[in-house]
Amino acid sequence: MFRLFALICMLFFPPSVGLYAKQTSTTVNFSVKFGEHTCNIASSGGNSLNFGDVNISTLTTTNGPEIESELILSCRLDATTPELSGSNALSALKTANLRFTSPVGTPGSGGDFLDGGHNVAILPFFNNTRMQLNTDYNLKSFSASEYKMRFQLVKKSSSGTVSTGTVSVVLNAELTYT
Repeated sequence: MFRLFALICMLFFPPSVGLYAKQTSTTVNFSVKFGEHTCNIASSGGNSLNFGDVNISTLTTTNGPEIESELILSCRLDATTPELSGSNALSALKTANLRFTSPVGTPGSGGDFLDGGHNVAILPFFNNTRMQLNTDYNLKSFSASEYKMRFQLVKKSSSGTVSTGTVSVVLNAELTYT
């Protein structure tokens, strides 16, 4: 009976030994609203961008590991035409807007960061400036080679400690176009 109790305690109250946050990742889900053309925007890093194992003792409120991914725009005018990508896809569209949203509970105070829990925040960037959630980005105002996302893992608050664990955040991107 004691062994069973000890096993249950180990499963539900694991000892805090390491200083590493395991499996820190940002999941990026993309959705498309269909117009006259069939267009898509995808991350060059796939739908799951992963920071890997992070030494949490090195995180500060302004410094931490980063991951970067390019966004690739592609469009097909109809079933008989080849797929266009990058600036060719952009020139085929009258308008193209991209909006980033996050599920309820994930944005930090004022949407300034993505709350990963464990006193960890993920700072999102779009084209090297802080990403604004629920804001339309006019893709026609950028070069098609400039669509870049970057995420930085930082300590959320200078008071308090970062605890070990898993950080996973979902960020949605919606492409609307005509």
